[in-house]
Amino acid sequence: MKKIAFYILATLFTGVLFGQNEIRELPAEKIFLSCDRNLYCPGEQIIYSIYSDGISKIVYVDLFNENGAFTLSQSVIPVNNKYQGIINIPANIPPGAYTLRAYTYYQQNFDAAEFSSVPIQILSGNVDEIQYENQSEKSLIKDEAFPVAEIKIKQDTYHQREKAVVDIQPVASRGENIVMMTVSVVKKGAGIKSGSYNTPQTTEGNPLMIPEIKDPVIHGIIKDQSNSNLNLYLSEPGSEQGLRIATSDQNGYFYFPVLPYSGEKTFAITAEPGNNTDSLMILPNTSKKFPAPDTTIKPSQQLAKDMLRNAAVKQSFVKEQTIETKHPEHVNGLPGDSRYSIRLKDFIALNTLREVFTEITPYVKVRNEDGFESLAVLDDRRDILYRNPLILLDGTPVFDFEELNKIHPSKVESIDVINRRYLYGSHSLDGLIMIQSKTNDFGGYSFKDKTVFFSLKGIEQLRYVPIAPPDKYNAKNPMPDFRTTLYWNGDFTADEYSGRVEFYTSDDIGEYDIIVTGITENGIMYTSRQSFSVIKGE
Repeated sequence: MKKIAFYILATLFTGVLFGQNEIRELPAEKIFLSCDRNLYCPGEQIIYSIYSDGISKIVYVDLFNENGAFTLSQSVIPVNNKYQGIINIPANIPPGAYTLRAYTYYQQNFDAAEFSSVPIQILSGNVDEIQYENQSEKSLIKDEAFPVAEIKIKQDTYHQREKAVVDIQPVASRGENIVMMTVSVVKKGAGIKSGSYNTPQTTEGNPLMIPEIKDPVIHGIIKDQSNSNLNLYLSEPGSEQGLRIATSDQNGYFYFPVLPYSGEKTFAITAEPGNNTDSLMILPNTSKKFPAPDTTIKPSQQLAKDMLRNAAVKQSFVKEQTIETKHPEHVNGLPGDSRYSIRLKDFIALNTLREVFTEITPYVKVRNEDGFESLAVLDDRRDILYRNPLILLDGTPVFDFEELNKIHPSKVESIDVINRRYLYGSHSLDGLIMIQSKTNDFGGYSFKDKTVFFSLKGIEQLRYVPIAPPDKYNAKNPMPDFRTTLYWNGDFTADEYSGRVEFYTSDDIGEYDIIVTGITENGIMYTSRQSFSVIKGE
């Protein structure tokens, strides 16, 4: 059934699209990406917001430099098409021009230069190394002829630590509904280019990358095309929960859907024995094509000095606020309670696993054909022999009984047996034998099977709290307050009449910009900007 669904989905997205190894036409997905500013110091946080208009569930976010050599990646799941997140900039990051971009796995069918992106400049910790603009506090934000909102600020000048109230009235109507707005209040010159909203149009060719419409997907290929229709097994070593089974297509491609997880996990992919799978490769979900970043963003000398000072003060006195969004826990990959279990400590010690299977493991038989030993399972009536059960050692498939028998029984905690035909999705297994070692280290088993171990970073859990709530940075707070970003809201809500933003100014005097960016349901992005000054307090 899963194979049928996959081919139906592929047909829906291709139609008569495949010619001589090229894709002629594909439907588009749209991504809107925006962040609080464009200039950052090492050790700061990039705060970003995404609006995703498409059927893909997973969005990938990259930060890379002009050589594609320094890359940070996240995988996120928008909620109701929206997501707010953070990227922690390492303290030792090389300075220079970077790009923050957002895209789906499916959008990799298109030219990577068309992904939605925001230019980023990371400043050097040594102010003498920074290339400066001749014009102080230059702004490259385009003032739209038709802005997204009218920004009404009560006064043009504020003192340090004074409360500011800003009313924002959306005006981008013309029959177009605004699906998402972001509001950023930053030091003038730090937010100099708005985010982007792109719909990639240029296709890149076969094979078609199918949208991740439900769960994250692990992709791979066996380059030897004689391995089409080969069964492969995905497992999480140490657990049977993550077991998945896939079949390679006529071109050697295969994929495994996995439930969303956070952090980093180790996986193993094992191919059936007797096949030439030395060319098995795990394909990255993220794009490895890195267009050259925008190198036109350069701060004024005074702004660079101010930002470096602000970052140092903030890292010393202010702790960033984050909250966690929990994702569903992994469900058991092998449902059902119809299994037989033994714990080896309950039996007299035996010398080999062959003896354990022969003497005390229910419904398991050691077979010997032409000098080749293997395991089989018998049904409850012992009149049906399943010759090729799947053997899981600490959750990972193994096929070499000779190597398995080298494990001493003293290293084994338990053995479970499912002694019946087991339907797993569209695949049928001749029963299962599950061996659990005492230390989750495979008991010393040597993987001569075609098994590839790899680690993958999961879904990002962090959701950012809108920065600078009104009561945090008031005059009563004794801590030094030097912020480059005074306020950020990646999903600003305003009705058709108005919305209100409140924030406190900081100790940092100078010019600031209020930047409002919005995206309409028809994919048009608008930006509005209003400036004010902060002067020394009385």
